[in-house]
This record gives sequence, C-alpha cells and structure tokens, in this order.
Amino acid sequence: MILVFVLNIFGYFLYLLPKSFFYTFSNLIAWIIGNIIQYRRKVIEQNLKNAFPYLSEVHIQNIKNQFYKNLTNQFFEMLIMTANSYDYIQKHYEIDVSELNHLYNEGKSVLMVLGHQFNWEWGLWLLSQKTHFHVQGVYMPIKNSSIDKWLVKIRGKYGAEMVPANQVRTLLKPPTDKPTLTLIIGDQSPANLDYCLWINFLNQETAFINAYEKIAHRRKMAIVFIEVLKIRQGYYKTPYKVFCKDASKLKPNEIVQNFVNFLEESIQKNPDNWLWSHRRWKHKRSL
Repeated sequence: MILVFVLNIFGYFLYLLPKSFFYTFSNLIAWIIGNIIQYRRKVIEQNLKNAFPYLSEVHIQNIKNQFYKNLTNQFFEMLIMTANSYDYIQKHYEIDVSELNHLYNEGKSVLMVLGHQFNWEWGLWLLSQKTHFHVQGVYMPIKNSSIDKWLVKIRGKYGAEMVPANQVRTLLKPPTDKPTLTLIIGDQSPANLDYCLWINFLNQETAFINAYEKIAHRRKMAIVFIEVLKIRQGYYKTPYKVFCKDASKLKPNEIVQNFVNFLEESIQKNPDNWLWSHRRWKHKRSL
C-alpha cells in the first residue's frame, strides 16, 4: 500500500511539472537506466541484432538509446494517469474513432489487436470515452496484488472492463448486450507453447498466442489492427486498419498471421518504439 501511495503522489507531481521539465527529467532517468544501471542491456542489444542483422553497430546503439527514452517516457506517462489528466492525454494522443463507431452502429463487436508499442496505456482511456462500445482490455496480472489492483483501477477509470489474460475464455460470453470493443496485445509471449502459432517475425521464428482468434470466430467479431506511432516526444498517433467485419469467414490463423505482418511493418518504420527489453524469444519450438 505504501508503494501505491508513493506512485500516486509521484504521478501527481509529474503531471504538475511543466512538460519541458517532465521530459528532460524522463530522459535523464533513461540515460541512467541505459548507461549506469544498464537495464536488460544485453537482451535489448541481442534482440535488435537478431531482428536487424543488416544494421550497423552504430545504428543498433542509436535505436537502443532512443528505446530507453521511449521506455521511460511510457512509464512516466502512465504515472500521470493517476492525476486528472484526461484532457491533457486527449490532446496528445490522436485517434479517429469514426470507423469504430460506424461498426458499433452496425451492431458489430470488435476485437482490436495491438503490439507493445509506446504508448499503449493512454489508448484505453480514449476508446472508453470516444466510442459507444463496452470497452474491455485484456491484461497480464502481476504478482504484487496491490500494484495489480492499482493498475486495474487506473486503466478502468473511464469504464473499461479489465479482463485477466488467464480468464480470456470469459470473452466468449459478453457481459452486456451492447457491442463490445476488446483490446488484446497480440505479441505477448504465450504461457502455453502447446497452444500457439509459430511465425517468422523480425527474422526469427516466434510463438504467438492465437486463442483470441477462436473467440473472434465464434462471436463473428470485426477485427481491427492498430499501431501506435510516436510523432514526437509526448505526442502519439494511432492509425488502425479494419481487417475484416466477420472473423467467422476467415481461414484458421489468418488473423494472427496478418496481424504479425502488420506489426512487423510498423516496427520496421519505427524500430525504437517497441518493447525490446521483453525476452520475446526465450522460447524455441520443440523439434
């Protein structure tokens, strides 16, 4: 509880800072994390080298250094969600929801798939406020129950229902007759390698979760792929693609494969804006 209290106070402090100071402070912390603490430095460098074997060492280091800035920005930008920061966030996070609301008017529930691109946290608030859907966010619970409850409370501040990943099957039965918009991070490492799809992603064979595809198929959901682009520090744009309006008409694995292609293309355009510190390739396919 003390840690939650400290995080809340720190979040309010960050929100009240002039934003030039906010990002100067954030970048200083990023430098400390990258150069003194060297947080997961070997993991990040190896992931980048495997994903982009054609890039020079200088280029790899530049991506890594910018990644640390983006990672720290993400954490601090998440913390200011503890304050009354919605008006600020909506001015710094651009998303056109007209196509989504059109799907709502057609009575379609939507499965929105995204990757670990910064800043993925703010989008849940915007979608909860700007669309008419019952919004759901699938998330990975963390071991510290106090922090887990704190994160669920922040993310659901504007009405989003948070669904633990280990309860994803509950999505088969919507909690309301109202169309749902369900967000799931599709590049999360699978917990069970017996039920996953192996796809070549960023120059490496990679395991992907595919349970959400079966849910979307059963419920005949529309499928939307979304990417997060960093326009400049503190400003984001989130274009999306309506991949299909009825998942039941697609072939098996078609959603996952096309999402992976969509995400890879986005990462190649903005390589520093993805979670390279994640041990994404720790699992290998059994022969």
